[in-house]
Amino acid sequence: MTQLSQQDYLVFNQLDASNATLEQSVDLGAGVGAAVWSNADDFVVYDGPAHHTLSCYLDGGYDISRSREGLRMTGGAPGKVCVMPQGHESFWEVSGYLRFFHLYFDHTNLAELTTRIWDCEHQVQMPDLTFEDIAWIDALCRNVVMPLNWTSPADRLTLSSAADMLMTYLLQHYARQRQLPDVSGGLAPHVKRQIIEYMHAHLEQGVRLEELADLANLSSYHFSRMFKQSLGEPPHRYMTALRLKKAQQLVLESDVSLKDLALQLGFNDQSHFGKKFKQRFGVSPAQARRSGQA
Repeated sequence: MTQLSQQDYLVFNQLDASNATLEQSVDLGAGVGAAVWSNADDFVVYDGPAHHTLSCYLDGGYDISRSREGLRMTGGAPGKVCVMPQGHESFWEVSGYLRFFHLYFDHTNLAELTTRIWDCEHQVQMPDLTFEDIAWIDALCRNVVMPLNWTSPADRLTLSSAADMLMTYLLQHYARQRQLPDVSGGLAPHVKRQIIEYMHAHLEQGVRLEELADLANLSSYHFSRMFKQSLGEPPHRYMTALRLKKAQQLVLESDVSLKDLALQLGFNDQSHFGKKFKQRFGVSPAQARRSGQA
């Protein structure tokens, strides 16, 4: 998974040229990127970006203000959410400390997601939101996105899925006030077989949710629901289960070191691998190897 470059997104570029400190960033592919920033005592201008930006405040932000079309807005705090649509103009004065998560996504990606969700074309327009209380977005960012290791292949599917969920939530609740359709039935047998084979073939490097959805010719939203209906658990959990099953085989049948085995199967490190292995099989990898069974 690669970091964002300075050519990717105007909002990212403006922050990178300001006093803000970049903590981490990631290119999720398909016109989507994410970053975590901190800033203090700064003034930042965004003028006509060619992409949308979702911002969720993690810490601080009490002394930030935004000026737009002659209006000055205040009310920042941890948990507040802002959405800056493509083509907007805004001026941000940061007094005091602020730490925040950014999700960048282009309109082509959003339009494709809209078509896939509703199975027909819609003209959508992202809202311009400032200092909104959106508990669902705040909870997803804090409890799912931030604890992930953004450089780990093992977390790639979860992170991509979370980004897709954030965009879908904005479409459902703000850009379009209509319910997403129910999906009846699971994946067709040949599609399910193809998806499982693809997962097996990519145990080491991992896969993104949109890759699997593209294989099934479905939206990520529909694919996730149909996958769970067919296989009993979400794609990222199923992928982890496949890795652990392969790990069990290698622990018992090979002499590959546990450290190398953990890295080979895309786990963060040996400790993370050992924890997941014990949760799944009730014994640590070392215990399984010594006893010859798991």
